[in-house]
Amino acid sequence: TEVHIMLSSGKAKKAAEAKTQEIKDENENLENQIQELQVTLDQLNVRQVTKDNTIQQNEAKLISMKQTIESSQSKLQSLKKESEILDKRINEKNDTIQQNQKRISEFKS
Repeated sequence: TEVHIMLSSGKAKKAAEAKTQEIKDENENLENQIQELQVTLDQLNVRQVTKDNTIQQNEAKLISMKQTIESSQSKLQSLKKESEILDKRINEKNDTIQQNQKRISEFKS
């Protein structure tokens, strides 16, 4: 029986060692998976930062475009006013020309 106990304890020891190795292998596999997930997470974070930067750049472009549009609209309003003033002046000059031509024709007759 003493030999039997020694054989049993040897088998138990080998079984325990095998189980320990199995657990170590499983832990190593899990650690590798964690590292892979961390790499994926890091890549996703970089992509998100890139997207955030792109959004900020696009927002800045939109603000600039809006300011350009507002400035152009203001210039257009100024040009319309100038055009109205010039149209009035032209009409006044034309009126004066017509009056002068009328006076000339009256003077001739």
